[in-house]
Amino acid sequence: DRAQRGDTDPEETRRQKQLFASDLQAVAAALSPFDFVELHKGWIPEVFAEVEGLEARRFALVHIDVDLYAPTLASLRFFAPRMSRGGVIVVDDYASSHFPGATAAVDEFIIEHPPELALAGQTGGMTLLY
Repeated sequence: DRAQRGDTDPEETRRQKQLFASDLQAVAAALSPFDFVELHKGWIPEVFAEVEGLEARRFALVHIDVDLYAPTLASLRFFAPRMSRGGVIVVDDYASSHFPGATAAVDEFIIEHPPELALAGQTGGMTLLY
């Protein structure tokens, strides 16, 4: 059922996008000491197709903190096949009572694509080793 997955009706989805939106300039300022960081404004999964060359990249570490079911699942489906051997995906909102959709997305995903190791944190979060 949509509510259990954290899904919402279209109006609620629009409200959540406004609520969870980040200010690009503030994020850029906070990350400015790290010259290897690239920022790409957009919504998941649409933004993945907008970043040139992203599909060809490999990743050693991916941190997913997008709160909701659909973008969490889309992020997992995008990044997991592109992980380097031994790569780690961290899902911040796993087991959060505020964001049940993130938990549902991870649980669904690891049934489809079992990791080498799945480690749930005592206070939330999930680490997946591929």
